[in-house]
Amino acid sequence: MTDRDPTKKKNITIYLTGFGPFRDHTQNSSWVIVSSFLPHTTIPTETHTITLQPHPHWLKVAYATVTAEVPPLHSAAPDDDNKFDYILHVGLGMAGEYHLERRAFEDGYVFGDVDGKVPGGADAAPERGIMLSEGAERREPGGREFGCALDVPWIVEGVEKFQPEETPGKEVPIKVSDDAGRFLCEFIYYTSLKAACEKEGNGKLKSEKVLFMHVPPLVEPFGIETGRRVLIEVVKGMVKAGEERKVIS
Repeated sequence: MTDRDPTKKKNITIYLTGFGPFRDHTQNSSWVIVSSFLPHTTIPTETHTITLQPHPHWLKVAYATVTAEVPPLHSAAPDDDNKFDYILHVGLGMAGEYHLERRAFEDGYVFGDVDGKVPGGADAAPERGIMLSEGAERREPGGREFGCALDVPWIVEGVEKFQPEETPGKEVPIKVSDDAGRFLCEFIYYTSLKAACEKEGNGKLKSEKVLFMHVPPLVEPFGIETGRRVLIEVVKGMVKAGEERKVIS
């Protein structure tokens, strides 16, 4: 007989972040969904016990806030309450769709945040204020490309398909995306991926520890309960992909 029980489930902690108000979004759906799991929530699976650990407060839609608060999360001590196995950042995206993002670029953040600033603290150009950000104009890659090493299409394919109560007969659309918007959503993804890669070393530009999900506004057709269920399905997929080594080079 050994001390290790082969039937015991492995404990996995996934840290969650969401953003606060901006533009006319007085309630950012990303934080409404994430905060619904406070102070923490346990999700059992056949092989793991997953703990969802939300950040204690929403993140201001500001580059300086992300720069100050996100990298330290990756350097948590073993006994720190913020220690995690994976981190899922959540942000507000297009209406009616959920997107899992695969990559984030280092440069090209020219749109002003809620303080009218760009990364580094300079003022954004007047014509590139927050009300004009994430527009339809073409976004060229800028600087190094960081990415999620998890097999994101595999995660999306494995997400349990369901019909939300709000829209009987309509399946929830969850898609893979390669354009996170070159605003705060992409910036937090880049910042977190960079911190994770630096921690792992060897000059990596991809990490299996970090993923970003865009959620739609909490209006028709999908509400908070659908958002919660999608997030739970996504974190199950993250764990399955990470622990079963469904990763890409």
